[in-house]
Amino acid sequence: EDIVFTNTSTGTGLTFLWNFGDSNIDNTTNPSHSYSDSGTYTVALTATDINGCDSTLSQVINIIPFPTTDFYVDTFVTNCPPVIINFTDMSTAINDSIVSWIWDFGDGATSNVQNPVHTYSSPGTFDVTLVVTNSTGCQDTLIDSLLIKIGGPLGSYIFSPTSGCTPLEVVFNAFVENTIKYQWDFGDGTIDTLNKDSVGHIYIEPGNPTPVLVLTDSTGCSLPAISLSSTSITIDQPFEF
Repeated sequence: EDIVFTNTSTGTGLTFLWNFGDSNIDNTTNPSHSYSDSGTYTVALTATDINGCDSTLSQVINIIPFPTTDFYVDTFVTNCPPVIINFTDMSTAINDSIVSWIWDFGDGATSNVQNPVHTYSSPGTFDVTLVVTNSTGCQDTLIDSLLIKIGGPLGSYIFSPTSGCTPLEVVFNAFVENTIKYQWDFGDGTIDTLNKDSVGHIYIEPGNPTPVLVLTDSTGCSLPAISLSSTSITIDQPFEF
């Protein structure tokens, strides 16, 4: 990060020599300079007039290093959500303190707690990001890619039609990963146990049944699939004349 030095010297015909204390010099009036290492430096400005008379002013500056981001998690791989995971901040700030933490858990959730606890509610592989800021505003970021791996069946389903009159035949189709068992609950008291990813069902009674598909993987983890159609089906009595 560049530091801008402001020259407040007064006089006419002055020339300047800046010594930044790290073996670098500059002869411009208001220079900028970047220090490659943290530490304490004595900056000296020498002003010389047209008669060769000079004056030097020195000032000590302290360059604080960037914080270093690090963290620990108590669980990396597990088989079935919901999963509660504890995150422990292990970041450091030499000669300074860390004043803020921003966590991104990779599933859309965030936290600004130093040592958060987060619940993952669905299967998947998630990146975890932590951004820390020290008291001087310097930031450091750590992205741990593919850190959290949560197993379990994953899938969605559609059905058609979504409305009609009794008797109404509805066809259901599932799109799944890591699944060995399907349980279709059609919402009218009927449960399909044929273990198929595509089924049909005839609704006899009017109403608004809510179908549910539960998926199970080889470890016995069972999770509901996501409906890509409407939440429920609208079933009416046929008109009578």
